[in-house]
Amino acid sequence: AAAVMALAADLTREDHRLKVMAVIGVTIGVSFAVSMVLGPVLNGWIGVPGIFWLTGLLALLSIAVVRFQVPDPIKSQIHRDAEPVASQFGRVLLDGQLLRLNFGIFILHLLLTATFVAVPLALRDAGLPNNQHWEIYLPALVVSMAAMIPFVILAEKYHQLKSVFLGAILTLVLSEFGLLNLHDTVLEMAVLLLIFFTAFNLLEATL
Repeated sequence: AAAVMALAADLTREDHRLKVMAVIGVTIGVSFAVSMVLGPVLNGWIGVPGIFWLTGLLALLSIAVVRFQVPDPIKSQIHRDAEPVASQFGRVLLDGQLLRLNFGIFILHLLLTATFVAVPLALRDAGLPNNQHWEIYLPALVVSMAAMIPFVILAEKYHQLKSVFLGAILTLVLSEFGLLNLHDTVLEMAVLLLIFFTAFNLLEATL
């Protein structure tokens, strides 16, 4: 991720950085969505060992894409907003604002992990078989990626980053409370997961 962000920083202007990071985040989200659909299918075809070999093959193909398709930067330089600078580690580790930011990222990913420990069990209890959970996850992910776009534009073009950021946090918290209390039907959970993913993707991009 650090290498990708450094390369993206070299290839883009700073005023487009948020959009670039959002696109990177969306591709990760798409991969997550596709994996939920193909994972059970691939497991049936080639098993877990085969999935590991496939991962290795895809990694080699991605190296080829970076080598032959991604343009080389005209000028490569240090981007303090997108990659580590060894001489700054001490200041970074003692910076109160960065510590809050790092804690926020930790909590965001903790929420995602915790949610997807509980949600599959709740969907099963609501009557949806395990092999059909992707029918909820995939539409929620895809629609949420489209739903976050206006907020990214609002944050970047109209300089409302703080308002969008705080709104996404509030929305994420409310969606979690919703999932905690409204998980009796698949439809309730589908709507709440759509809200959850929209807020999560937005926070992932802005953080």
